[in-house]
Amino acid sequence: MEFNKIKIGDAIPISYKLRYADTGAYLTQTGGTVFFTLKNLVSDSDDDALISKTVAGTSTETIIQLTHDDTKDLEEGQAWYDVRFVDSNNNPVTTDRAKIPIISTITQRVV
Repeated sequence: MEFNKIKIGDAIPISYKLRYADTGAYLTQTGGTVFFTLKNLVSDSDDDALISKTVAGTSTETIIQLTHDDTKDLEEGQAWYDVRFVDSNNNPVTTDRAKIPIISTITQRVV
């Protein structure tokens, strides 16, 4: 997943893939669920998340789509995000967790 910043007001497609550690082959996500959560603090409840997305897993790549409405009210600074995959047998795996910068954009107008 190449995801290194959030620009306030932008729509952002996040490509999410999982690999097996031993073979490097991509894991099929079909039948599972991918959760994306962005919070000010790791300790914040999920109900207080800045952005929370739940997407049905598809094939070996799932796209988590952040929309303009998801990002337009974010404040400049940094926030924590993680991505969790839960397979069809309800086994959770948190695969990405990091602090990410939130930056403003220069152009404010939209067509």
